[in-house]
Amino acid sequence: MELRHLKYFIAVAEEQSFSKAAKRLNIAQPPLSYQINILENELNLKLFNRNVRPIELTLAGKYFYQKSLELLSSLHNYCEETFKISTGESGSLKIAFSGNGIFYTIPFIVNKMHLKYPLIKLDLIPLNTHDQIKYLIENFIEIGIICALPTLNEIETKIICEENFLLVLPKSHKLAKINKPIDLHDLKQDKFILTKKDAGEHYYNVIEKIFLNASLKPIVIQEVYDLYTALALVKANAGVTIVPESFKKLSLNGIVFKKISNINEKLFTAIAWRKDSKNPLVKLIIDLF
Repeated sequence: MELRHLKYFIAVAEEQSFSKAAKRLNIAQPPLSYQINILENELNLKLFNRNVRPIELTLAGKYFYQKSLELLSSLHNYCEETFKISTGESGSLKIAFSGNGIFYTIPFIVNKMHLKYPLIKLDLIPLNTHDQIKYLIENFIEIGIICALPTLNEIETKIICEENFLLVLPKSHKLAKINKPIDLHDLKQDKFILTKKDAGEHYYNVIEKIFLNASLKPIVIQEVYDLYTALALVKANAGVTIVPESFKKLSLNGIVFKKISNINEKLFTAIAWRKDSKNPLVKLIIDLF
C-alpha cells in the first residue's frame, strides 16, 4: 500500500464518483479504478458499493476513510514538525544550570525562547558545574550554565555575566547594621557555613582563594551541598556564609547581605556547549547573549 492509494481512495469517497475523482486528481479513470481495486484486494474487502449511484462507502469503507484522513493529516503535521526542527523553530533542548543560574540566566533564556520560539520545549536540569561538563561530554545535555571555564577540546564556552561575592549574616549579628563593606578579619571568630568541595569544585576553589588572599583561615562549622541550605542555616543563627550577589534576589527574612572589602575575586557564569553540536537549537541559545 502506498500513500497515493489513500489519496485516490479519499478522492473517490468524497466525490462519490470515479470519473469526478479522476478529474480532480488529473488522471484517467481506468488507472484510478485499477488502483482502487489493488487497494481493496490488499485489504481483502470492498470499500465501495458500486451498485448504486452515486457510489457509496461500505461500513468498512467509512471507517477506512476516517482513518485515512487522520493518517494523512498526521503525516502532514510530522513533515511540518520535522522541517521546523531542522530550522530550529521546534524541538526540545536539555539545559543544565548551577545554583546562581536560576536568578538571571535561566529566566532570561526561558522568557526569550517562549516569546520567539513557543514550540521549543526546554528541559531544565539543576546540576553543579562538574557534572554539567561531564554530561556535556556524554551528550546527555546540550547546554550548560556553568561557573567555570573548562579547557577541554570538546567544550566551547562564552562568558555571559560576572558577579561579586557578598557576606551573609543573621540579622542579630553584631555587624548586621554596619553600612559599609565588612573586612573578613572582623569575622575571624565567626563560624562559617560553606559548600563541600564535591558539590562544586570550582566554586569551592574560588571561596578558598578569597580566604587565602585575605590571610584568614575560617572556622568552618558546617559544610553543605548547596547555598540554599547555607542561607537557611544562617537564618537559623548557625553561622555566616559567602554567596554570589545574585542570591540577594531571594530577599529572605532574618538575614542580611553585606559587601566584603578588599576582595577582587568574582564568579564568572558562562554558557557551555559541545563544539561538534549539530542541534540548531543550541545556536539559538548562544545567540541570545
